[in-house]
Amino acid sequence: MITERRPTAEYREMTAEEYHAHPAVGASMLETFRASRREYHTRYVAGGSTGKAASPAMEDGTLVHCLLFEPEKYDDLLGPLPPELAPNGKKWLKRKGSEHEKWWDEYLATTEGKIIADEDRRQRIEKTVASIMANERAASLLSQEGQSEFSIFWIDEPTGIECKCRVDYMAEIPVDLKTTVDPSPQAYAKKIVDLGYHRKLAHYMAGLRSYRGKALPLVHIAAGTKAPHIIANYEIDDTDRRGNRLGERQRRATLLQLSECNRTGDWREPYEKQITKLRLPGWAFSQDDFQLTGE
Repeated sequence: MITERRPTAEYREMTAEEYHAHPAVGASMLETFRASRREYHTRYVAGGSTGKAASPAMEDGTLVHCLLFEPEKYDDLLGPLPPELAPNGKKWLKRKGSEHEKWWDEYLATTEGKIIADEDRRQRIEKTVASIMANERAASLLSQEGQSEFSIFWIDEPTGIECKCRVDYMAEIPVDLKTTVDPSPQAYAKKIVDLGYHRKLAHYMAGLRSYRGKALPLVHIAAGTKAPHIIANYEIDDTDRRGNRLGERQRRATLLQLSECNRTGDWREPYEKQITKLRLPGWAFSQDDFQLTGE
């Protein structure tokens, strides 16, 4: 039975840049906090570093999202390709201190905020999007009446923290698009755990529940970015034997810890405050068992 409650979240129309600049706490911010409280403080409290540069895989994800959900912005997202040769007619020397350094820096200035994609990469992105729309189940999900890039804001009641999420495609069955090299069940399940997708899922589901007033499913479209561009559609189950969801349990603990850091102003990691008994991982003992003694 679905329990309904009064919606407490709101939709706000905004660009991706406005969304990411808003100080409300998003799923990726919680992952930063889990990895390093000090990094979270530097980036989101003190206004310091902006984080690591996007990896090629992350850029591929951005390109696929843009071409699928906001195709009118796709060409503007792509930066100009560098000339085949440097102005002096020689092959480019990109290393710092080379004779081409000034010219290369001038070229890089034209690519700020853009993604550089050669013809092979562009074709790969286009084939990924075409494969998504050729997949019967994915196409059905994306043909629902809905809206892409849907920003939701709500207050987490236990902590008072303002939260946010940006749903890739908001519809009766909301959709989250993920790009991956291998979308097969075993590989994608591992990626979910490695990248904390189950916690991010819990965060998005909390936003959807606050917005709609009831629990909603959120389907992942896992799109393969390399040939043969396999597409899989997953409703993720992270419940344990007692019916508790791992992602929500970990997300709740993270929000409580973040709330405590906000309250106390203490952004040290727990292991910085105590002497911790550190148990070696099991593989260390197995590794030792297989060492040849030579006797």
